[in-house]
Amino acid sequence: MSSLSVYKIDRSSTVNSTNVTFKSAAIVGAACLFPLVMDVGLTKDLNESNTYQVPTLKHINLPAQIQPVASSLSPIPENLINLKDHITQFLKKPKVEDIYLASLHKSVNDSLSFLNHFPHELPLPTAYNAEDGEIVLEWFFNNKSVVLSITGDGYYGYAMLKNGKYVAGQSDGNINDVITPELYEYLQS
Repeated sequence: MSSLSVYKIDRSSTVNSTNVTFKSAAIVGAACLFPLVMDVGLTKDLNESNTYQVPTLKHINLPAQIQPVASSLSPIPENLINLKDHITQFLKKPKVEDIYLASLHKSVNDSLSFLNHFPHELPLPTAYNAEDGEIVLEWFFNNKSVVLSITGDGYYGYAMLKNGKYVAGQSDGNINDVITPELYEYLQS
C-alpha cells in the first residue's frame, strides 16, 4: 500500500540528469510541488510507471534531492482503507430488498464520511449491513462495546455498554463532523 508523503526540494546544486522515483500516492501528497517542479522540466516516462526524469539544463539549478519531510498530513492507516473497501463491497452484493437499495447507498456514503472524520488513534470497528439498508459499526475491546447505526440521513446514533447494559449516546452525531466527545472518550479509554 502506498504512503502519503510530502517532499522538500534541495536546489543547492546543479543536476545534469536525474531519475526520481515516487511512490504513487506521494504524487498526490506533493501536489503543491508540481507547479514548481514542472517549471524546471520534470517529466514522467509513461513506459516506466512512477519514474520521473529531470532533463539536462546546465544553466538552471535543478532539484538535486527530493527527500521526505514531516507533514501535517498523516498517512491513512491501511486497516482504515480496508474497512472502507469492505463497506463499499456492500453495494456489489446487497443483502437488502430492492426497496432498501437507495437507503443502502446513502448509508454507505454516510459511513465513508463518518470514517473520513474518524480519529486515527482510536480502534476501528467491524461493519455489516442490515436488511433495511442500515450500516452498523461495532467495537468490542477491553470489556467495552459500542454499536453505532448509520441509516443514511446524515446522522448516526450509538449505544455503549455500561454496567452490563447498552446505554444510548447522549446525542446523535453528525456524519460530517468529528465524533461526539462522549463516544471519543469511551473509545479512547
